[in-house]
Amino acid sequence: MLGIVLIMGPLSHFYSPLKKQISLRRPLGIWSAIHALLHTFIILDGWVEWNLERLFFIFTPPGQPWILHPGFALANTIGILALIYYLILTITSNDWSIKLLGKKSWKYLQQKITALYTLVMLHTLYFLFFHEPENANWFKGPFIILLVSIFIIRVTAFFNISKEKSLKKVD
Repeated sequence: MLGIVLIMGPLSHFYSPLKKQISLRRPLGIWSAIHALLHTFIILDGWVEWNLERLFFIFTPPGQPWILHPGFALANTIGILALIYYLILTITSNDWSIKLLGKKSWKYLQQKITALYTLVMLHTLYFLFFHEPENANWFKGPFIILLVSIFIIRVTAFFNISKEKSLKKVD
């Protein structure tokens, strides 16, 4: 869902009917945050068992000590930061926040969704490719396709917008 939110704007520059759908970014972003909260709850309740220290230690067989692993700890720290940022964006995804913050400040905050995207992608990247690399995970391929697709769409939109602006200056 976060990927869809990120590409709706750029895609609307190539396909005009999508401009009517831009208003769906807010509810999609909110649903994306709800899914992030559900993911967090499942991890905290099922694996961490509400012992927050376990967010930074690799699970070991019963009776053996938990092992602090820097990559695992960093990936979970990135996930926590992403969740906090998700919550900030979600809490401010309403008309009341636009009035309170002012449109310019609100838009600045909401446009920093790429920071959230980067945090989410780094968190996911670790768990898909580095945590237990020997375990097959069917989501590796779709994840790479998603990353590359979002990158290509956003870069192409940037160049398209730049070209349009330079043509308007010439006219």
